[in-house]
Parts: sequence; structure tokens; C-alpha cells
Amino acid sequence: MQSAGRRDFTDARDAAQAIWRVIEQPASSGQRIYNIPTGVGTTFRVLAEQIVAISGSRSAIEERITEPPGRDPGGVADIRTRSARSWLRAVCRFARGTRKYLEWLRHGSV
Repeated sequence: MQSAGRRDFTDARDAAQAIWRVIEQPASSGQRIYNIPTGVGTTFRVLAEQIVAISGSRSAIEERITEPPGRDPGGVADIRTRSARSWLRAVCRFARGTRKYLEWLRHGSV
């Protein structure tokens, strides 16, 4: 089975750190948009497998692809380009971020 498009998942701690770094930069004229990329694409299937493995669940993974064949709706940043700001790159690895998120959910996130 073909797996749906890849996404560039960024850990919330990396996003918060990047926001702080942007705030600390000298003011510039105009509005700017920043990405906080990992440069690593992960499918939702891999995300689901990671959650099942970390949580010890026995849940089956059901995957439904809703995009037309040949169209990849994914979004993975190319961190090799000059426009990618190295000081805004995410550093938390996907597995560690997923594990930390599940721990947060288990211990009263509400």
C-alpha cells in the first residue's frame, strides 16, 4: 500500500525556541514568515506506528489515502537552501518528540 504524503513535524519546544530567537533579533521593517523545519519527512503511517510502539498499544493502524494518485500533498522543508535559516532549524528528533508528547498526555495535560 502506498503511504500518504510526508510532513515535516516540528516539536513544540523547537517552535518555542525559534519564536524566542526571532523576538530577540533586531527589529526589521515589514512582516516576515518563518518556518522551523527539521528537513525530515515523516508519513502519518510512521507517526501512527511510532505512537503505537511507544504507548504499548495493540491498536491496528488503518490508513486511508484521500489524495489522487501521483499528488503528494506533503510538506518537507529543504534545509539545504540558502534561505533556510540554520538558527531556526528544529533539533528535537521525531522519536524523542513523540515520546515526550505521549508522556505529557499521560501525566495530565489538561
